[in-house]
Amino acid sequence: MGIGITAIGTIRTSDRDRIFEQAADLAGEFFAPFFAGARIAEDHARLSLFPNAEELTIAIDESGAVELEVRTSPVGAGYHMLCCVYIEALASELGFRWSEVSDDTDFYVTKDDAATRQAFVDWSRSVARSMTSEQFEGHTNLAVCMGIGERFHFPAYCVTPYGPASREDLEARAASDEEAGAWMPWMEGAPSAETLLAAAKSLMWCDVRWRELDPEDAPDAEGPPHRAMLQALDLLEAAYELDPDLDYPWHEWLELIECSGEDREIRSTVDARAASTPEPETPIGYRREEITVPLPFGASIQIPGDLTWMLTDDAWVAAGGSASVQITPYTLNDGAADRTATELLEQAWDDLMSDVEMPGDPFEWSSDRPDLDQVGRGVHMIAEADDEEDRSEFDAAEADDEEEEDGPTYITQGLIATRGAFLLCTLMYRDEANRDWAEECLKSIEFDVPLAE
Repeated sequence: MGIGITAIGTIRTSDRDRIFEQAADLAGEFFAPFFAGARIAEDHARLSLFPNAEELTIAIDESGAVELEVRTSPVGAGYHMLCCVYIEALASELGFRWSEVSDDTDFYVTKDDAATRQAFVDWSRSVARSMTSEQFEGHTNLAVCMGIGERFHFPAYCVTPYGPASREDLEARAASDEEAGAWMPWMEGAPSAETLLAAAKSLMWCDVRWRELDPEDAPDAEGPPHRAMLQALDLLEAAYELDPDLDYPWHEWLELIECSGEDREIRSTVDARAASTPEPETPIGYRREEITVPLPFGASIQIPGDLTWMLTDDAWVAAGGSASVQITPYTLNDGAADRTATELLEQAWDDLMSDVEMPGDPFEWSSDRPDLDQVGRGVHMIAEADDEEDRSEFDAAEADDEEEEDGPTYITQGLIATRGAFLLCTLMYRDEANRDWAEECLKSIEFDVPLAE
């Protein structure tokens, strides 16, 4: 359980879009430079107030009933207190009163800074004690206060929004108020240079794709890579202006500038400090490794962390760097549920792949999980550079304004079947040396296992 605030009220208006836009504008004022935008739907809005914190949600139904919810852990007490002030200001801006506000720290009513900070310290120590209990003995790569969805595969005892932590780190937090409080970046009323630096590093750990980017790189994808990169650069500069003596990640900062392609005035300073600082043994960035991504049709896949993805009308597509992945779902209704995954694979292969020219023999695999009836079959192929027909939508869109690269495109294509459904997956890459990666990526696709009735 985390620490948060919920508020309910009633507003006399049917113009929800205007209300959501006003809420977003006000959040941009209150939470600059951390605010990263709003996602507005017909009946709710989600506001991103701080990197890798849960979004603040405002929902308004047709009767005008308003419900607001925000989780403020693990960012800290200072963030929580500003959220309380924002909630009050939002009601004033929109011309109504909250009929009920539930605050896990009671700050909304008491305005007691010290008690609020202690509530966060107690919460942090409780989480640390839980994560160092016997039930996690021998475990690694535990996710602590991370969002639901992507799973990072980083070689550490646990991953957090502010970087990896060892078991010893968590034991220290469990034993000390000071250590427990220091882990959270925003504990005081006003954000400090340390808060700005922690926010930048959170983006660098969790969101930045560590590759050169085009300003138009997948603007409709989940987590546009340039947004996280540019916000991290802005936060680093803001922190440096407040306190140039903090322990900045100079090498990664320089890498960000180079990847962004921007001409930043601070470049010479970062260059000099990076040149005089030893390179880190483990550079910042969970996305330098492979990550597991949930697919929107009941499965998951392990892909390079620097890819971005989007859902088109027909498929889920990931691209960026030197590879692209396209997955198209299929379902069968003619008694498919009564047939095994192997039977479905044979039918799907005959229907979709019988006319494909295969330079080599297909490879096959099956799930080693006893609770999962899943099998797959794939094949490696080569397409000439001018073969437009086999390119994914995402790959084609990225190449619109670029010259076609010389040489062939390597393709690994396969089918993954389970009871009642199968996926067609196409991986495209320029370097033949990536063939082993493509095969392992294809084999990493795994269907979710439905809960037993």
